[in-house]
Amino acid sequence: MSLAKIKKQVFKNMSISDSIIPTSINTDIQKERQNATFNVEEFAEWWHGGVEKLKFKRFVDSYILEGTTEDPYRLQHSAHDEIYASGIKASIKVATKLRKLQEIRNPGGVDIWPGLYLSSQLWGALPRANPFSVHFAIALDAIRKQGTDEQFEMYGKRAENLEICFAFAQTELGHGTYLRGLETRADFERATDEFVMNTPTISSYKWWPGGSSSIAYKLTAVKLRQLFNEISLELKQGKYERVPELHAVSCCMKVLSSKDAAAGAERLRLACGGHGYLNSSGLASIYLDATAACTYEGENTVLLMTVGRYLMKMYRFACDGKMLPPSAEYLCEALRAGESVKWTGSWTNMLKILQTTAASKLRLAFENYLDGRNDGLSESDALSNAGIGVTQAAELHARCFVASTFFEEITGPQSKIRSPHLNQVMENLLELFLLNTVGQQLSHVLRIINMSAEDLCSLQKRLENALKKIRPEAVAICDGFDWHNRNLVSTLGCYDGNVYERIFEAAKSNPLNKQPVPEVFHTDLRPFLKSKI
Repeated sequence: MSLAKIKKQVFKNMSISDSIIPTSINTDIQKERQNATFNVEEFAEWWHGGVEKLKFKRFVDSYILEGTTEDPYRLQHSAHDEIYASGIKASIKVATKLRKLQEIRNPGGVDIWPGLYLSSQLWGALPRANPFSVHFAIALDAIRKQGTDEQFEMYGKRAENLEICFAFAQTELGHGTYLRGLETRADFERATDEFVMNTPTISSYKWWPGGSSSIAYKLTAVKLRQLFNEISLELKQGKYERVPELHAVSCCMKVLSSKDAAAGAERLRLACGGHGYLNSSGLASIYLDATAACTYEGENTVLLMTVGRYLMKMYRFACDGKMLPPSAEYLCEALRAGESVKWTGSWTNMLKILQTTAASKLRLAFENYLDGRNDGLSESDALSNAGIGVTQAAELHARCFVASTFFEEITGPQSKIRSPHLNQVMENLLELFLLNTVGQQLSHVLRIINMSAEDLCSLQKRLENALKKIRPEAVAICDGFDWHNRNLVSTLGCYDGNVYERIFEAAKSNPLNKQPVPEVFHTDLRPFLKSKI
C-alpha cells in the first residue's frame, strides 16, 4: 500500500475531533518527578508568596479558565483582523468575570479588579495579549502613584472602571525613544471645548511593531516593587531624593530581563531540536515577545547609557566621600578594595568580585570620559566616546543588583522558614547562578581580578557539578512554578509530558490538515504533474 493510501486510511478512521492525547502522565516525566529531593508544593508556596496566595492563584486559574474549550493553537492559523477581534472579545469577557469576582470576595476593593487584569494567570484566557495593558499598567498606575488625590479622584477612579480609556501618545513612525522629537499635538477646539489629538505629519503617526535566572529575576522583581512602593510613598510626602535610584534600577532590570529572556528562549529552542521551531511549542512567541521588549519602552542601549550617566554621578559622590543610595553603596567599598580582592570561590567572594569588577569598569569609563572632555569634546560627545565602557559598567551594575538580591533571599532570614530539602535546592540554584554569572563576565573580571589557571579550572568544574545537582530536580522545579497548561500554551511544556501526541493534536487544527490531500493538489498540482510540459 502506498504512503498516500495509508495516510488517507488513517484520516478516514479518525475524526479530526478525535483526540489521541493519553489521559495518563508520560512515564518518563513521572520518573523525573519521583527523583526530586524536595516537596514541590513547598516550592510552589514559596514561589507564590505563601499557602493562601497559592490557593487563591489556583482558584483564579480555574475560575477564569472555566468553560474555555477553544483550541489554544487556533490563533496561529487566523488572519490578523480575526486575532484582533478575538483579543477584544476575550478581554471584555475576562474583565466581566473579574468585576463579578471582586464584588463577591471584596466589594469596593481593587485587588481583583483591576488588580489581576494584567496578571500572567490570564494568559490562557487572553491568548493574544490584553488591549488595555497600557491603560492599566502605565497610565493608571502613574496617576495613582504620582498624581494628587484630587487627580486620582477625577481621572483614576473613572479609568479603573473603564469609563475613560487612556492611550499612549509616544512611539511615532519617525520617533521612538527620542522623546524630544515627538510631533503629536493636542489642539484645543473652542467650539467643542475639548482637545483634539493631531498628528500633522506622516512621521508623527502612532506606530507600533506588531532556568535559575528566572528565579533570580523573580526575586529581584519583588525587591524592585518594594522599592517602587517605598519611593511612591516618599513622593506623596514631597521627598524626591531616591527617584533617580528607582529610575536607574528600573532601567537596569528592563535591560537584563529582556536581554536574558531572549537569550534563554533561544537556548531552549535550540535544546528542543526541530520541535523548538514549531509554532505549537510556544517558544517562537516567547522569543518574539522577549526580543521586542529589548526595544520598546526604552531601547536597551539607550537605557544602559542612562544608567551609566547615573553611575558616573554616583562615582563622583563616592570619590567625595558622600553617602550613596542602597543599590549603589557597594561602589564605595569596591573602589577602596580595588584589585586587592582575591579569588576564594565562596558565594560572598564571587559577589564581591562582581561588584569590584563593576566599580573598576565604572572608574575606567569615567576616566575615558574625562579624557574626552580634556581633549575639548562636549559633554555629550565625551560620553558617547566612552559609550562602550559606560554600557558595560551599567550592565555589570545591574548584574550585581540581581546577584545580591538572590544571595540575600537564599542566605537571609527567609531560609529559616524553608525546609532543609528546599533550602538545599535553593542553595544549589544560587551556586549555579553565581558561577554562571562570573563565568559569563570573565572577559571583564580577568582585567581586574588575578585568577590562576587552577582557579579557572575550579570554576568550570564547580559549574559542571552544579548542573549535575540541579538536573534531577529540573522537572520538579518547573512544576513548582505552577503554570496552568492553558496559560503556557505549549505542546512541549504540558504537565503530562505527552509531547508527541500533543504536537500531532495541534497540527490537526491547521486548516491545511483538515483533509488527507489539500484541494489544490487536485485542482492544480496533479494536472501539472500529468502534463507533458
